[in-house]
Amino acid sequence: MKKLVLQVPLSHKPECFEPERCIVEKTVVLPHRFFEAMRLHPMDDSPYIAENRKFMWNDEHGAHCVLFLDSEDDDGILVQSEGYSYARRAQFVPGAKQLAFDAGFTMAEHRIHNALADMAEEAVKRMHRGEESFNFKELAEETDAFDFEDALCHALTEHLQSRADIKAAEYVPLQMDFQPDIRLTPKPLYTMRLITSLQIETVPDEDENESYSIDPREATACRDEINRFMQGYTDENERDRGLMVYYSHSSSVSEKVWSAFPSVEVVDGRLMGVLTCRFSEPLNEGEAEEFRNWWRGQRSDGYGEGLEQHPIRTAEFGDIYVSLWDGTDDCRMELNAADSRSLLLRINGIQNHPAVVRAIPQADIDLAKLLRIDRMLLEPLAVAI
Repeated sequence: MKKLVLQVPLSHKPECFEPERCIVEKTVVLPHRFFEAMRLHPMDDSPYIAENRKFMWNDEHGAHCVLFLDSEDDDGILVQSEGYSYARRAQFVPGAKQLAFDAGFTMAEHRIHNALADMAEEAVKRMHRGEESFNFKELAEETDAFDFEDALCHALTEHLQSRADIKAAEYVPLQMDFQPDIRLTPKPLYTMRLITSLQIETVPDEDENESYSIDPREATACRDEINRFMQGYTDENERDRGLMVYYSHSSSVSEKVWSAFPSVEVVDGRLMGVLTCRFSEPLNEGEAEEFRNWWRGQRSDGYGEGLEQHPIRTAEFGDIYVSLWDGTDDCRMELNAADSRSLLLRINGIQNHPAVVRAIPQADIDLAKLLRIDRMLLEPLAVAI
């Protein structure tokens, strides 16, 4: 029998073990040499810890941590750096890679996995008896495996229940072909805008040597022409979710933000780049920064790089080139007034209490202000109510 081998730092004559509730906010796979450097010298500054400090904090739910995994081994290091760039609070976790993998399994998936393991064991047993081919249903019957279709439906429903954008998912087996047996209740979607500066240049005429930049206040006349071009520039696979189809599916942001469509809009008298997003759950501080960084990459190297290579015909300036990246990193998130009010009330579980309604802004609000209002204003009000 194969023995279980763990790489564990054993304590000498421990008085007791006092575990702390830790929530893994993010899993980061490190190249082996960087993992070893963190393991051997945890008090040294690490660029990986510095980069992910936003995912580490403490609250009433426990310590929110980042789990760093070894790319060439199964172990990991759980870190809550408390704002520092080194493993200020940390623990070596043996077998962390498998733990992270198993954590993503639903109960139904574990049942399927165990049933498959039993069937594999039966197949190997028969192989050693001289059999070389097998029937799936016979193996399932031999091992008393359950109804796989029913198990898959339960697994799918449990997956759906765990998603941030679904309020409820229910599996109701009807035993009738072609009848819907999975029912979903979506969470309401709110609108968020990421607003950034643009850079617009003209195409030089034959008698001109160089292009010149157009002032964002003058470029407002081109809004509709630019937006029509951007709509035509959209791929078929972007029809439902926009640029979110390219977002990492392993990120929690991909579940919370359903769609993201780029456009240009007039904001405070200037033509600005706008990413209009529909989301079901508010982003935490780390997720908001991750999303901003992703959009910055799309503006400079992804979607924006492709867009700026195409001339756009306008009546006012002739052919122009539009760049969503102007070399600056100014980007603000805004919610409209109606969504700000609705979302804040839902986050805090408060209905139309007069004090709360007065506190919620009546105009469009920057997302950072929304988060501050949520923490600093509405929580005390909720206690008072």
